[in-house]
Amino acid sequence: MDKAIFLDRDGTIIMDKKYLFDPDEVVLFKDVEVALRKFLSFGFKLIVVTNQSGVGRGYYGIEDVKKVNKRIEHELLRKSIPITAFYFCPHYLGSHLKIYDVKCDCRKPSPGMFIQAANDFSINLCESFMIGDKKSDILAGINAGLKSSYQTGINLTLKMCADLICGNDSKYSTKE
Repeated sequence: MDKAIFLDRDGTIIMDKKYLFDPDEVVLFKDVEVALRKFLSFGFKLIVVTNQSGVGRGYYGIEDVKKVNKRIEHELLRKSIPITAFYFCPHYLGSHLKIYDVKCDCRKPSPGMFIQAANDFSINLCESFMIGDKKSDILAGINAGLKSSYQTGINLTLKMCADLICGNDSKYSTKE
C-alpha cells in the first residue's frame, strides 16, 4: 500500500479567495513547490481534499470547481509535480438546492474523501498525513485515522510541514 499527503486546497496550497470559481484567480503559495517536491521524493502521493460549499450555496457549479482544480494541476505539472487526485465535497446543509442539502460523509471533518481516496489508490491511511488551514481539516485527518495532521497558518507553513514529516534536509530549501 502507498502513503499519501492529503492537502486542503484553499488556504493551504493556493491563496484563499473565498468561494473561488475563476481559474484565472488561482495563486499558489510560494513554498508549495518545494514542499510538494519533498513529499514526492519521500514516496508520498499528493491528494487534494477540499470542501466546496460554494456549489451547495449556488455560488458556482461543479464544472467551476473542476476548472480551478485543472488550473492547479496544470500549474504544478509545469513544475513536474503531479497531483494524484482531487476530491471535493459540494454539499452544504441548508442549501436551497435540494441535491446538495444533505448530511454527507464527504464534507470535512467527516472522513469520506479520505476513505474514497484510500480505496481508489491503495492508500495506507495509518501512514498518511493531512495538512490544512482549518480545524475541520485536522479533525478530518483524525477521523480518517491518519498518522498525523497539521494546521497551517501564521506559525506553520506547508514547507515547515514537509520538514516535520520528512526531515529538514537542506537540499529542499530555497533561498528567499
